[in-house]
Amino acid sequence: TGFLNGFVIYDFSKNLSREIAYRLMPGFSNEELMRFEKSAILEFANLITGKASSMLSGLTEKIEVFPPTMIKGPYKLVLDGIG
Repeated sequence: TGFLNGFVIYDFSKNLSREIAYRLMPGFSNEELMRFEKSAILEFANLITGKASSMLSGLTEKIEVFPPTMIKGPYKLVLDGIG
C-alpha cells in the first residue's frame, strides 16, 4: 500500500460532450442542453473518477479526489486531481 498522486484527464470532442449531456439529461431541449452541458460533463467526470477511486481504494492507504476543472480549447478537458 502507499499513496496515489496524479491527475485523471478526460479529453472529449465537442460532439462527444454534447452526446454525454444528451444521455445524462434525456428530455431536455437543445437550448437547455447547451446551458447545462458543462455541469453534465463535470458530473460525468465525478461519476467515473469516483468509481475508479472506489475500485482502487484497497490498493493504497489514501485516495483524495478533488472537484473537476474544465479547460476549454480545441477540445474540452476535465481534470480530476488525485493525491
